[in-house]
Amino acid sequence: MIEAFKLLTKSVKDVHLLMLDAEYPAPASAEEINRCQELITYKQLDKHITLISDFLENEQSLGYLSMADCLVFPYQATQESSRAAVRWGITTGKPVLWTPLAIFDDVRQAVSFTQGYVSLSIAGGISKNVPKS
Repeated sequence: MIEAFKLLTKSVKDVHLLMLDAEYPAPASAEEINRCQELITYKQLDKHITLISDFLENEQSLGYLSMADCLVFPYQATQESSRAAVRWGITTGKPVLWTPLAIFDDVRQAVSFTQGYVSLSIAGGISKNVPKS
């Protein structure tokens, strides 16, 4: 997502990425959050990306999601059900964009999908789904 956002900043000005990624009590989760922070700094995106890794209450999560122009769920591989994330995304009334994993086929009519999983595909999907001012 960070790489896709960097690509997006080349063609779209005045954009901000809010990443809501709750850190789980597992070393791999903390390592991934740290890796994201390092990449944000390395790509010089500190002023353009906010990463919130705290576990948020439902109302607070929905408040953040409601502020967005587009919600992006860039899953690479998961066996988790999409229902909870889809429910929150759809209730905002904002465009919802998913990567094309088979587990999301049940929501195909309610959301949009990227052409693939790589940064360029995700950035292209965002460009097509963010409302133009």
